[in-house]
Amino acid sequence: MLSFLSSTFHSFQLNFARSLQKAVSFTSIVTDVKEGSVGLVTINRPKSLNALNQTVLHEIITALKEFDKDDTIGCMVLTGSQKA
Repeated sequence: MLSFLSSTFHSFQLNFARSLQKAVSFTSIVTDVKEGSVGLVTINRPKSLNALNQTVLHEIITALKEFDKDDTIGCMVLTGSQKA
């Protein structure tokens, strides 16, 4: 019974983390949760080869802060999309 409750609670936390990330709207990055505990931030500006600007940096910081608030996230990965 305890393992069922633990599994159910973990599933609830994971779904909550994903819904929280979707609630924040980004234009230059994409966020996702991989394997239950990895927060993934992908810079998504292929036309500018994922160049950083004030908007991108603000979105990255916002996303990382949101992941940091979530106790189910064990690490965060920052990457770029496509060939950049």
